[in-house]
Amino acid sequence: MFLHDPQTRKAICVKASSILYTNALQAELASIYFAIGVCRMLNIAGMVMLSDNLPLVKLLRQRNFASQPHHWSLHPLLLKLQDFTQGKSISIVWNSGYKEI
Repeated sequence: MFLHDPQTRKAICVKASSILYTNALQAELASIYFAIGVCRMLNIAGMVMLSDNLPLVKLLRQRNFASQPHHWSLHPLLLKLQDFTQGKSISIVWNSGYKEI
């Protein structure tokens, strides 16, 4: 995870791992949850998250995303994320990838 402040041009790189999640979708959702927690602890406002997982981006853009249709394995994380972000907006952008030159 990279946190970048364009005003100060400072960045933080955070690397984390977990044995709790068994697939890439769970791991990506957990990393989003972790990123939101780090930004809250550091009082970083206006965070924009990037993801290359379009279904996850579409899900998190829903107002009440925990009640939307999703894979059952994501439900516990979505409930945590829903509680954690209550009353706050999440800005998540789909990054369709990059092209090598």
